[in-house]
Amino acid sequence: MLRTPRYGKKNRQLYNKAIEKKRQKYICPQCKTKKLVRVSYAVWQCKKCGFKMAGGSYTPFTETGEIVLRMLGEL
Repeated sequence: MLRTPRYGKKNRQLYNKAIEKKRQKYICPQCKTKKLVRVSYAVWQCKKCGFKMAGGSYTPFTETGEIVLRMLGEL
């Protein structure tokens, strides 16, 4: 967490929001439990079933990826 006034309030808020997203647990698409965590840059792994996938850098599913999935579902 940036706790110094050096970079400005807006930048600190954006940084803290990104770090919160990175550290929280998400729902695994395979076993549907809330155990999906970030292993490294854009690599996500479920602690329960061991499912490993590539995703966004701070969240497992990006906004663009969700739009594409919706478009493919309509076809």
